[in-house]
Amino acid sequence: MDGRTRDIVSAAYNLFKLQGYDQVSVLDICRACGMTKPTFYKYMSSKKNILVALFKDKEDFIYPDVLALYENGALLPALFKGLTFNHEVAREIGPELMVNYVNTLLEDHLPNFSFSPKMRELMEKILGDLISSGQIHTSTNPDNLYTILCSMDQGLLLKWTVSHGNFSLENEFQEILSIVLELKKNDQQKLGQAYKV
Repeated sequence: MDGRTRDIVSAAYNLFKLQGYDQVSVLDICRACGMTKPTFYKYMSSKKNILVALFKDKEDFIYPDVLALYENGALLPALFKGLTFNHEVAREIGPELMVNYVNTLLEDHLPNFSFSPKMRELMEKILGDLISSGQIHTSTNPDNLYTILCSMDQGLLLKWTVSHGNFSLENEFQEILSIVLELKKNDQQKLGQAYKV
């Protein structure tokens, strides 16, 4: 995300938090950024895409951390961090703005909570290494397993949104991963290390 786009996203996010998503217009965002509407549309296709940009920016930010964990052999923490960076964004924007984000995905037929090809490739490598090392037990190939895990996380984020953030995303997802991947007790503990790194 370039600096101008980040300015738009930051100003819009602050307005959304103060006034509510529906009460903020593109013109309000332009005023907050000191720009014209044509300039806004040069960087953003619509107000709806601002929330999508927040998630994309977080993915770009977190990718080097996931890669470093992977390269250092911390496969389970890398997997957990790579699958759950969106939890941090969800907590930051809150359930009310998450509703708008989900609606944007549905209205625009965007792949729900999908990650970039670069992140997907890294996550599939991590899953492949976890399978070949015997740390996770499954006959599912890494690309299908990644899709399944993303779908489970998507469902969990939707549940969190409609329950108004009434449970810990990380704890619940850690439990789900432990069951689906048939992790041993000591490997389950490694998952939580992702948030301490």
